[in-house]
Amino acid sequence: MSGESDQLKIDWLKKHAIPIATTEPDDGFDDLMPLKELIGDARIVGLGEATHGTHEFFTMKHRLVEFLVREMAFTVFALEANTPEAFLMDDYIRNGTGSPEDLLRGMHFWTWNTQEILNMIRWMRAYNESKPAAKPIRFTGFDAQFVALSINIVLEFVKHANPEYYETATGMYSDIGNALPNRINFNSTNDDSNNTIDYADINRMQCNAERLTKHLEKNQVTYSEKCSLKEIAWAIHNARIVSQFLCLMTEARTGVAEESRDLLMAKNINWIQSQNRDAKIIVWAHNYHIARGENNMGYNLHQKYGDTYLPIGFCFHEGLYNAREGFEGDIRAFKAAPAHEGSCERLLHNAGIPNFILDLRNASADDPSSEWLTKTMDMHDIGAVKQKDEFRSLNISEEFDALVFIDSTTPSILLPQG
Repeated sequence: MSGESDQLKIDWLKKHAIPIATTEPDDGFDDLMPLKELIGDARIVGLGEATHGTHEFFTMKHRLVEFLVREMAFTVFALEANTPEAFLMDDYIRNGTGSPEDLLRGMHFWTWNTQEILNMIRWMRAYNESKPAAKPIRFTGFDAQFVALSINIVLEFVKHANPEYYETATGMYSDIGNALPNRINFNSTNDDSNNTIDYADINRMQCNAERLTKHLEKNQVTYSEKCSLKEIAWAIHNARIVSQFLCLMTEARTGVAEESRDLLMAKNINWIQSQNRDAKIIVWAHNYHIARGENNMGYNLHQKYGDTYLPIGFCFHEGLYNAREGFEGDIRAFKAAPAHEGSCERLLHNAGIPNFILDLRNASADDPSSEWLTKTMDMHDIGAVKQKDEFRSLNISEEFDALVFIDSTTPSILLPQG
């Protein structure tokens, strides 16, 4: 009976799978044309990844970025990277300012400092150069795990727009950069990197940061005499990033915060959308973040944008991936645990199609051949750090609208980390 049931599932997959001719970019879109119907009227498309260190995920996502830009008029790219550092890349993408290699290293995340991401950035620059009269691709970020650049942006703005307030603003921010660690460790609330400062001090800094943000918001009309609306909005947004950083430090320090990282990232995407109202946005992040699970970033985006938010998860059967060995450990390649019997990815593997896209909205709880996609199943879930348990249980069709399945994977190509 089990064999017959599995064959029904495999037959359904073969009928509904959209085979991928190649995971490498710059090879045409003939195999991707069915995605036009799948994506439809979506205004925000989330592109996930089951690991932060997989070559085929990055190159296939690059292909999809090209497709969404060329065929479906998407113009804003948003990366799971620190906000102001990612926006520096926008100047290169649009104007050719700076070195893309240096800007990638300056984003702080080893996960994006790869040849695959660099190739995609160079494609974006070439695209913008080739279409100067058209709407350019914009490069943005929506995380808040580092704070120094945002503090500098805010203080430089205040020095120019509100010089009599500059000394006060400097005092409010003075102890943040000196007292807090360079980055946030979300992997352990007991790690020493989270315990270098008392919670009460973080709370005091948070109050100061919020006071400064409210001051900027209150004085926008006055600032407009010296500054453009975009300059004012950017300064206020960076002031909010400082507050978000402190909120995330509280979350990492105690395990509890008023607003989680996923909610804050969703708010930052909302801000990006507000600055690009007519644009369609590509969001690049881990599967966990783009998924619609409760409290995820994708959940918050779905709550605000409804069905115009479309999350696409990326999964695999077996292979290699890059990750850190511990929070401060070396970055190296690991062999993934193959998808086990009963997992979603094992069933996808059994279809015998190496790489394909699956529209999960075709699955139905009333159909014996596809109802398994409407139930909770295991799927690979690996971040930037090697974990003992590489799987997470989730309801596939509730979390994602579509899946990209890669049967066998290799590690991303790391660039010098600096």
